[in-house]
Amino acid sequence: MITAIVYILGDSAYPCKTYLMAPILHPANDGGTRYNNAQTKTRNCLERCFGIWKQRFSALAIGLRVSKQAALTAIVAAAVLQNLAVDEGLEVPEPEVAFLENVVLEEAANIIGDGNIHRQYLVRNYF
Repeated sequence: MITAIVYILGDSAYPCKTYLMAPILHPANDGGTRYNNAQTKTRNCLERCFGIWKQRFSALAIGLRVSKQAALTAIVAAAVLQNLAVDEGLEVPEPEVAFLENVVLEEAANIIGDGNIHRQYLVRNYF
């Protein structure tokens, strides 16, 4: 039996939590640098995908004002419809709403807590 641990990747605007891995602000060793590189490359790829989804489905850009379950259903439906659109070769439409720039709070990722312990474990054992 294989057990997998799933983490959400966040940028430095988010504090490191047990479920959310943020970059290390000032890596002290090569493992930390490798972790940051892998975390950033993966996160950037996902952010580009989310950007395309927000262009195609403007409700995702302005925010869903529904229950968590309804939001989950809408997001899964958007993923399925996006995959169908890609398969059909449909172009991504121009965005209908202006997007806010990400606000980076560099010190947020430095908060000490259980998330940092998880991140240190990842760096020590995988990077």
